Amino acid sequence: MRKFIALLCTALLLSACQTSKPVATDYNPDVDFGSFRQYAWKDDSSGADKEFDPLLAQRVRDAVTDGLAARQFSVAEKSAGADFLVRYYIQTDEATEESKTRGGLSIGGFGSNVGMGVGMSFPIGPKVIEQRAQILIDFINNKDQKLAWRGSRKVVLKGNDPNAMTAQIRTTVDEILGEFPPR
Repeated sequence: MRKFIALLCTALLLSACQTSKPVATDYNPDVDFGSFRQYAWKDDSSGADKEFDPLLAQRVRDAVTDGLAARQFSVAEKSAGADFLVRYYIQTDEATEESKTRGGLSIGGFGSNVGMGVGMSFPIGPKVIEQRAQILIDFINNKDQKLAWRGSRKVVLKGNDPNAMTAQIRTTVDEILGEFPPR
């Protein structure tokens, strides 16, 4: 029995260590990503949904610019000379969640081998409103104007501190760009 419990605990620990990949990517396998050196912004189709804060959209653009520079990609002087075009999208929504803390009340009784119980549970604390965003970054092959690579990640935006928000956006964008080029 002890061996079974030890095996069960080991299996639970191993399953807790597994994480799903937070970044989703897709790409065209026919594209030679090794030829991508210079980029230009595809501004006409970049941005955020209408209800999104333009300051956060600028944070995403700045994070993409810095992330590409850190990966040795440079901005082309003219978009015609770029190897690939970059665009981004941000889509947001809000979710209201009840407090995870719950209280309970139960009443029970038994007698003559008959059991009976009544119980109820209720949330303790205020409802929490989370602002969530999905950030998509596209790389478009400038030769044929077709999508070559897309990376995306969903993130819960926390707090109202601009510096903390910038750090969170930069981390998310860096995770997305970390999947480029595809392996």
